[in-house]
Amino acid sequence: MLFFFEIIQLLVAQRNRFHQYLDTLDQGQSQLLDMTVQKTCLFLVIIVQMGHDQMGMLKVYWSILEQYFTALYRSTMKQDRFYHILRFIHFSDNKNEPVKT
Repeated sequence: MLFFFEIIQLLVAQRNRFHQYLDTLDQGQSQLLDMTVQKTCLFLVIIVQMGHDQMGMLKVYWSILEQYFTALYRSTMKQDRFYHILRFIHFSDNKNEPVKT
């Protein structure tokens, strides 16, 4: 975990910065708050687990139908929160973009 801590902190900072940038383009700030290191770790746990429980669509992971139900997803993070993080996840610093010309 210590090995990834700095990388996770950078990921959180870039994601929050990208979220704020997109909010300026939209008509207002989105309802969900900025990310934290703890929430990012939970998001990554879900992503890793999804590699083991491969299902056809993302929404199925949070399904309460008996054939799909896995308690980990519903107890770790709400589906809307997961989608929000997934929408705004960003791995590069837009301030350091190379000149395209």
